[in-house]
Amino acid sequence: MEKTLHWRHLAPTAPDTLACYSFCDDDPFVLPSLPHVYFAGNQPAFAARLVEEGKEVGEEEAVVDFARKKREREGEEGKEVGE
Repeated sequence: MEKTLHWRHLAPTAPDTLACYSFCDDDPFVLPSLPHVYFAGNQPAFAARLVEEGKEVGEEEAVVDFARKKREREGEEGKEVGE
């Protein structure tokens, strides 16, 4: 995640490795400036950090995959002690 902020590009390998097409005049994945907050969902654990680029500061946050965590909790609750 942090590299995409440093590179200022959300999908640096597009369209070679992602299902999208090339843009002739403008690339919608380019970030003109460092965002104040940058989220990425479906991560294995929560994480947050500040990213500094010159005078710009942004916060990067990885948000937990809540559906997976719920499935993990439900699986653990259904087990008896000793299983």
